[in-house]
Amino acid sequence: KIALAAENLVSSYIIKPFRIQTFQEKVMGLIEREMEGIKRSAVVIDDDADARAMVTEYLKNISFTEVKEFKEAKQALAYLESAYGKVGLIVSDWEMPEMTGIDLLKACKGDARLREIPFLMITSQSSIERMKVLQAARANVDDYLLKPFNSEDIKSRVNHLLRRASAKSKTTQAIVEALESLEHGRFNKAIQLFEEVLKIDPESDVALRGMGDSMVKTKGFDAALPFYKKAVEANPRHPKGYIKLSQTYEQVGLLDKAQSLLQSGISEIGFNADIHYQLGWIYHKQMKTDLARTEFQIALEIQLDHQEARLMLDLLGQAKRE
Repeated sequence: KIALAAENLVSSYIIKPFRIQTFQEKVMGLIEREMEGIKRSAVVIDDDADARAMVTEYLKNISFTEVKEFKEAKQALAYLESAYGKVGLIVSDWEMPEMTGIDLLKACKGDARLREIPFLMITSQSSIERMKVLQAARANVDDYLLKPFNSEDIKSRVNHLLRRASAKSKTTQAIVEALESLEHGRFNKAIQLFEEVLKIDPESDVALRGMGDSMVKTKGFDAALPFYKKAVEANPRHPKGYIKLSQTYEQVGLLDKAQSLLQSGISEIGFNADIHYQLGWIYHKQMKTDLARTEFQIALEIQLDHQEARLMLDLLGQAKRE
């Protein structure tokens, strides 16, 4: 069931320990410009003093003027609740006594004052198990970093995370308006807004799927296809991308591609009732009745109230009796 929650923003798995190196002034200048507008205070939580020191040194090298270090998550949370207005980044280890990194993440994402602060999770190789990664997805972690990692790894992850956070703050309202326009049939307005979002954040899977939906309504499935493809590439852990792209493949007569895509989705995400149902539907269209029945049964095992899967099993059972 944890696998069902893997829908948001766990995108990187990186290995460490690392030694912090001093970057050339020119590179630092480029990074500083990329971080324009980001709050320059960060919070680092790790019960390993050496790890805290390494991360803190790196953050200061990329122009964070204040880095607060904590060895316990509870202390960090108390500080965040009092200083949320100035914090621009949270970097936390996973394995800590009393309160773990995942518990801290859940607390932050459940607090309206803290949920928009970019959150970077660091964990050891021993904690790479799929369940933990998916638990982080359930709590909407913004990015993911595995120990051990080097300075280039953390540089890339932090910069990517902060750029996405900056872009998100600019695009959230536009996405809301675009989705509302799409829902009410104002397709040209929706397309305009989604295009504006994609200029700022080309990897916004929500905007890419929205463009695909808009193309279906205005120009047909062929025009929607490239947007749905890009949405899956941008966020391969979101089931909606696989479902919409597979439905589009079905509409243009590419059932084999739809089947392959959905199998990849199951491999990437794990058990998801809607993806299994959609794969069962594709098998049904291909006249692969036994395979279709198996997928519909899996969908019901995952989600007992999946009405479409139950209906298809009833229809297949009726056809077999006849």
